[in-house]
Amino acid sequence: MRNNPIVLNDPTGHRACGDGEAIDCDTGLLNNPSSHTNKGCGGLLKPCGGITTSKDKDKKKDENAEKLQFCIEHQNYPECDIPKQATISALESEYDFIAPWEFDRLDAWGFRLNGTYCHIIICGDISFDLLGNSETGEVTLFFTPGLGLGLGYGFDGSVGVIGAYDAPTMSSIAGAARNFTVNFTPEIGGQGSYGVSAESNVTGNYAQTYSLGVTGGAEASAYFSASYAIPIGTCNKTDCYFGVK
Repeated sequence: MRNNPIVLNDPTGHRACGDGEAIDCDTGLLNNPSSHTNKGCGGLLKPCGGITTSKDKDKKKDENAEKLQFCIEHQNYPECDIPKQATISALESEYDFIAPWEFDRLDAWGFRLNGTYCHIIICGDISFDLLGNSETGEVTLFFTPGLGLGLGYGFDGSVGVIGAYDAPTMSSIAGAARNFTVNFTPEIGGQGSYGVSAESNVTGNYAQTYSLGVTGGAEASAYFSASYAIPIGTCNKTDCYFGVK
């Protein structure tokens, strides 16, 4: 068989990759040879092979979100034991900043007990966070140490509230995060903090947290930090266990 599409007609009917004529890579439809400006699939502009468009990615993300919701509603379903492994590989992760008043994206909230110490440019903090998620019925206690750089001096302790956004499961909150914290405590004062997880979760988004607390002590500081949330234990509607699932 003379299968040479460059010199001769290919008897199999295949075109050479990158011929720039047949397929519009954005739609997957045949081009009109008399008027099209799209250069086809292949060549220098596009790799040979399947067609992946932004619509395909959005459709895949919607499918994974539906699967996650099913897993939340049917926690005993076998496939729901590993929703992250089953879905994350197909998602395109993206950071999307969430304002604290976007309550439609608030998934979990609770209370924070925090202690902070800063010495000129080095700051450290520890937190105990008790968070509940009404969708999953989970309540989890986290221990979170952090270390960072900024400007400040002094020590304070605080009690306040914390909210977690784009965190459909408690495992979305566990692990490493990056934070920005401000303290102002002339005996009695306040603390505010924003954090974003270092890894995306099952929806392809990054969990984000806001906390606000009343402080006591003597400190003024502003610093960036890295932290690691360790889940101590979780209770749901039917069970209690160490860590998160």
